[in-house]
Amino acid sequence: MHMQQAKNPDSAERPLILITDDDPLILAMLSAGLNNAGYAVLQADSGEKAIQLCNEYKPLLAILDIQMAGLNGIDTARILSQHYNVPFMFLSAFHEKETVNTAIKEGALGYLVKPIEFAQLLPAVETALVRATELQSLHNQKENLETALSQNRDVSVAVGIIVTRSGLNAQQAEEALRNYARKHRIKMLDVAAQVIEHVNQLNQLIKSIVK
Repeated sequence: MHMQQAKNPDSAERPLILITDDDPLILAMLSAGLNNAGYAVLQADSGEKAIQLCNEYKPLLAILDIQMAGLNGIDTARILSQHYNVPFMFLSAFHEKETVNTAIKEGALGYLVKPIEFAQLLPAVETALVRATELQSLHNQKENLETALSQNRDVSVAVGIIVTRSGLNAQQAEEALRNYARKHRIKMLDVAAQVIEHVNQLNQLIKSIVK
């Protein structure tokens, strides 16, 4: 399978959705409907192909059939979520409570039961995309917070090292670190990283000497 190209010149700007189903008729019908609704579509007839396409592209949403030969939809969803951060929803001919609960547990943004009309799919896809955008925003906020905390931790460690080795208090040590960074026109975080790295190297050298 290959990416279904949109007919208009700005197809690259159209939201990209991955559809995975081993039934070629369902795949063609849903892909054509989404394409006509303004989406660019990636088609895959197996879980393995879906993973390959996610490695090449970055779809905003994956629509996955649960029952497929080879890698099933549940396992495919786990890989897409964990390794590519691609949100997903499921299509299935099964609506047993256990199957639905598994889909919810895996974090599916929607669950549609076959046979399905495109009129049912489109609002579900639009709702899932809104939710996916919200989740991506939360993911980005978490990453930014973790980065900020890591950076503050490095600066705090460097300040502690300076205090230990210079006799300055914490406020004086931080100011000295800031002034050094400003004087040499480098980031304070980079100076902190250098201080930590040099101390680690010194500690390793001492361990090697006294071994």
